[in-house]
Amino acid sequence: MSLDDLLFESQDSLKVATVEQDSDLVVLFVACQLKHATCPYCSISSNSIHSSYSRTIKDLPAFGNKVFISLKVRKFYCRNADCEKLLFAERFDGHFAPYKRMSDRLQNKLLKIALLTGGNAGEKLCRTLSIPISSSTLIRLIHKQEPDVPITSEAIGIDDWAFKKGINYGTAIIDLNQRKIIDLLPDRESQTVEN
Repeated sequence: MSLDDLLFESQDSLKVATVEQDSDLVVLFVACQLKHATCPYCSISSNSIHSSYSRTIKDLPAFGNKVFISLKVRKFYCRNADCEKLLFAERFDGHFAPYKRMSDRLQNKLLKIALLTGGNAGEKLCRTLSIPISSSTLIRLIHKQEPDVPITSEAIGIDDWAFKKGINYGTAIIDLNQRKIIDLLPDRESQTVEN
């Protein structure tokens, strides 16, 4: 089994070119093997390369080492004359979102850690797992999530919870059947709950 098979799906075109290790840090140099890319704006394929650049992306740790991916990203000329973009960068859907500095799989793991433990405890847990992350970033991941569709429930529970103990409180509304939080209200006022 090759390193490519461990990191990516068999149908992926991403390949590991080289690996460098320095004390507790591993850097994987990754590039796409396809000769063409599809414009994300007009969906027309192009094989005319304009240039390339490198993105550094955090990934899941391995064997107690921090792992960074140095991703070679190519820019292509768009061959559609009607497209609003003359150039576009190739996309790596399912692995690396545009403009993000962490892989999708790392972001999913960090979101689970943040939802289970919160910010400060999540940061301490991540530190033991060799993932350098701040509590603020973990909380930001939670806030970026799209809210679920509204839930209708036959049995709900209401309880208060502290934004800051002794100073600022809110109200939690919980679906007792599914044991999930339906909503978090900004205060403990009865009018807010009624609304």
